[in-house]
Amino acid sequence: MTMPNTASPRPEDGKAPVASCDALGRTDLDGLQPAWSKDPQRIEPCSINDILRKHSRERLYVKPLHWTSKQLHHLGCDFAVDPPPHDKKQNTDDVDKRLVRSMAEAVRQLAPWREQRTKAMAIDDALHDHGLHRTSFEIHLSFAQKPVCRLRTCGIFSIAGSTSAFMAYLDYNSVAHWRYSSVKMSSSKRGGWPVICLEHRKRDRIKPPHFSQDPYIAAVLIALAQERRRSMESSEHASCLARTSQPAEPVTPLPDLVGTEPEGSHCPKARQARVSVLATIEKCMYIYTADMPFAFLDRLDMPSRFSHAETVPLSYRCFPYRSVKKISRRIQRIIRSVETHDVISSASHTGDKSS
Repeated sequence: MTMPNTASPRPEDGKAPVASCDALGRTDLDGLQPAWSKDPQRIEPCSINDILRKHSRERLYVKPLHWTSKQLHHLGCDFAVDPPPHDKKQNTDDVDKRLVRSMAEAVRQLAPWREQRTKAMAIDDALHDHGLHRTSFEIHLSFAQKPVCRLRTCGIFSIAGSTSAFMAYLDYNSVAHWRYSSVKMSSSKRGGWPVICLEHRKRDRIKPPHFSQDPYIAAVLIALAQERRRSMESSEHASCLARTSQPAEPVTPLPDLVGTEPEGSHCPKARQARVSVLATIEKCMYIYTADMPFAFLDRLDMPSRFSHAETVPLSYRCFPYRSVKKISRRIQRIIRSVETHDVISSASHTGDKSS
């Protein structure tokens, strides 16, 4: 299988280089070669590496900016329009007027002629008022439990006081520009018009049929879920160790939990990671939400092993900018659902330990 050849970034200030992404699970750093290239006997049927081997001619090993519906199909996720609630009472929920005014001010800065930096700062301020803080502008996509690609965004956010990021902001025009720039144009003196035409055809081939179902958004959601899972498991692991370090009566471990946690702890792992993406275009904002089951994330963490998971819906809804109250309400609900999810997860671990 012919693979794209991209050079790794040069180290700066003596730091080790981060793996540049030329594939779903391949980098230019050694140690991340797909398992099927070394030991085909170890690949389980229907695992990610098995799929990549069977569909080698489809060139699934590409950077997320070049993902198409093929990658989403083989991964097992798909976009789904989230219909508005049928219960009219949900539209009469109390909304903090201060937050609505903050979002209205941000929306006024999202005009097409505004610079991307201005838009990002406006969303940053609005989400800060909603109780979120920006942690970075990039997030890593992992494969085989190693970071293989750095995904650019217009902002990565977590709840204030937490390091567990769950939301990202993207501008559709910026993503389109990044995708266009990722296909290098050849000079007419070097390659001539035939080469330029081929590169134009490649750009057309990786362009999403509709911006609202851009596979790059799916990649960002997956990367957020991976990061959130690591943060959740680290917190739960530390909590379990803290409880087991104190004297307590012997507890008989549940059969299905033996071996899943460190010795002496009996904390079940959380089942899914809730993540979200805000994406803006000229006249509206799209809000994406996804509950990523850990079984789905296992497919990328352990690509040579089969992990059963149902198709993950990447739900989204379009909000015109004139509906700032609905936008603010939606964001508040997502934040509350994430906070509730964390509380329930923490309580379930505590309850299981004490039972």
